[in-house]
Amino acid sequence: MASSYGKTIRKVRLNAGFSQKEVYTEIVSKSFAIAFEKGEYSIKIESFLEILERLMLSFDEFMYIHQGYQTKKIEDLGNRINLASNQNNEALLKKYYDEAKNSRSMKTRVLAEQAHVLSYVIHYRNQPEENKIYPQESVQFLKTFLLRSDEWTFRELTIFNNVSDIFDEQTEEMLTIYALKTIDRYQNYVRLQDELFLISLSILGTTIEKGRLKQAKEQIKNLAAKPYDTFQMLHRTLLLFYKGTVSYLEGDQEKGIYLLSQAFLMLKLDHQEVLKRQFYQVLEKHSTVNVKEIVSQVNRCLAYLEITND
Repeated sequence: MASSYGKTIRKVRLNAGFSQKEVYTEIVSKSFAIAFEKGEYSIKIESFLEILERLMLSFDEFMYIHQGYQTKKIEDLGNRINLASNQNNEALLKKYYDEAKNSRSMKTRVLAEQAHVLSYVIHYRNQPEENKIYPQESVQFLKTFLLRSDEWTFRELTIFNNVSDIFDEQTEEMLTIYALKTIDRYQNYVRLQDELFLISLSILGTTIEKGRLKQAKEQIKNLAAKPYDTFQMLHRTLLLFYKGTVSYLEGDQEKGIYLLSQAFLMLKLDHQEVLKRQFYQVLEKHSTVNVKEIVSQVNRCLAYLEITND
């Protein structure tokens, strides 16, 4: 571990009122502890984690303190790429790719290729009438990276979620299985629950769009098994929408319309007009869906639900 961590450990230890003996006994020697807290020595990660445990501190909280009570700085390439992507900034993503594409660092190269394909994803999102032709060298690089092991960490999961549109259907379906396995392995990792839930919903939306309704039902079942008191209202709304969509596409139109109506009522109560339009756009992608009829029936259900909720 970085030698500079020792100075932060000293600050935390003194503020909490712990002696060196209480923190370091049977982990490292007294002389090592003194040098470590001066920033003169690095330390093995196993020993460092034991020290954090005695200080009753998680590694995440330690890093927050170590960085001056700030989260990871925006100068980090991964954060800059995420920000540019969220802002639909195609030009900036291309700039990041050009700056980092020749890096010898695998981490930087992966981020560079991700920025490259995301610039195309955003372009085609803004120009839906164009044929989608992604840069095959970057696609192949990311495909190879993601297929090298199905024991993903959260890093691979987020990369796949960001770029899943670029892969052929067979590859996307295989990687979706990897992603769902990863989500299942991380289900008890409390710090990532919100991110995992949103990624799950994103994957679910793609699964439905691809017509894999059996797989979608299994995903919905797994998501619905989570305790509802951990859901935000928007999470519940998204899950209701997907439940309703799958029910409708499987032929149970009455149940589908009812669930969709609940979802749209929640959007109305939360003043989510943009998301409402996006929901209708999702429905329009399915040739078997009569969107006008759904809109008409949803509006009738909304009127009834509003009356009964008064």
